[in-house]
Amino acid sequence: MVQRVYERIMKVLGNEEPSSLSEDYVLELINEAQRRLAFYSNRPRTEEVILMPGDVEADLPPDLMRLVTVYWRYKQDKKQLRAAVGTPPFDLEFQEEIDEIGEGTPRFYYIKHQKILIKPTPTVESQLYIVYIENPRAITELEDQLTFENSEDFIFNQAVFQFFMDNGEEYRANQWKPRRDESFMEWIENSENQNHAQPIVMKMRW
Repeated sequence: MVQRVYERIMKVLGNEEPSSLSEDYVLELINEAQRRLAFYSNRPRTEEVILMPGDVEADLPPDLMRLVTVYWRYKQDKKQLRAAVGTPPFDLEFQEEIDEIGEGTPRFYYIKHQKILIKPTPTVESQLYIVYIENPRAITELEDQLTFENSEDFIFNQAVFQFFMDNGEEYRANQWKPRRDESFMEWIENSENQNHAQPIVMKMRW
């Protein structure tokens, strides 16, 4: 419950400068802690996208924080795609590359404007599996729920640590850092049974 975390944060930081402890700022500290938890816990999700013959691009998941890997599948033919070298091409350049490379079994991908660009262009109806780290839903009210179960201790400790860092109090932040790190490891150990199995199953298939 966000309300409990908020009260714990204010109990520790209640004597700090009031102007720096608005409710919105504390909620942003909580959101930043959730994003860090999602990023460092490395618990991916998998989204399946249907590719029709000739499809060059597909939408990325709207909650994507970090792309882990991409797979392409046609019947029993399964292939992990490689990130293309270099920066994503302009639309005209990409079309020229598609024309030059032609159609066939996809081997590479680019990320561009919330899209994933595939090359060569598949000639058959197939599946694209996007494995990614999810961006947690933003907390906007004290009545909201935390995204991750049993994460209250880490969220609290990370928020206090980040407050000290934001305010240039590195010494106090370093004093708090062991608590933050310990609570993260406890969360990892106690959250093994949370529902993040889908990408693991996907990886075993490949």
